[in-house]
Amino acid sequence: MDYENSKDVEKFKSAPLHYENQFDIAAGNYAFKVVFDSGGENFGKLEAPLTINAYDPTTFAISGVALCKSFGPAATADSSIDSLLLEGRSPLIAGAFKFNPSGYSRFAKTDNVGMYFEIYDPLLAGETPPKVSIQMRFLDAKTGTPVTETGNLAVDNFVQAGSAKVATGLKLPVNTLAPGSYRMEIKALDSTGTWALRTADFEVMP
Repeated sequence: MDYENSKDVEKFKSAPLHYENQFDIAAGNYAFKVVFDSGGENFGKLEAPLTINAYDPTTFAISGVALCKSFGPAATADSSIDSLLLEGRSPLIAGAFKFNPSGYSRFAKTDNVGMYFEIYDPLLAGETPPKVSIQMRFLDAKTGTPVTETGNLAVDNFVQAGSAKVATGLKLPVNTLAPGSYRMEIKALDSTGTWALRTADFEVMP
């Protein structure tokens, strides 16, 4: 990136650079590494475990959770969505909103944080689709002690007729939590009693 003056450079440095990409990979367990540099001798490296679950279209399941600080009406991104689909990328769209994964999990209480995940229920493609809901429980990440929970939250408004996939987007209520480290449990279930569980860790800063 080239800038005409130092003012433009400082403006660029005032906010994190968001980089987003997608790639295809087989199911399995991986060590995911990213190396980055600015053209000089300095460089940074990030490493994280990556698990890709095998997809079984006959099994009720819930995907991993993408935490997002940037999300908004999908209509404002329609022009870019067409180009992404041509490139083989799948934008994270739930209902009327598009979610941009943040790549980090530390948030201030004043942040507007969203989360995107997908529920897979083969019964939804049948003639009498069940009702679908989720339950969220927040635990102290260090002790495992329950802090708060939501009870049943209906997500039928995200269901699309004839589709077994429920792309779901909700707000993460960091403003209601005290500073600390948390593990969020998301339990997806339908009215037949079938359920699946997924967890995500995050931190609320003072």
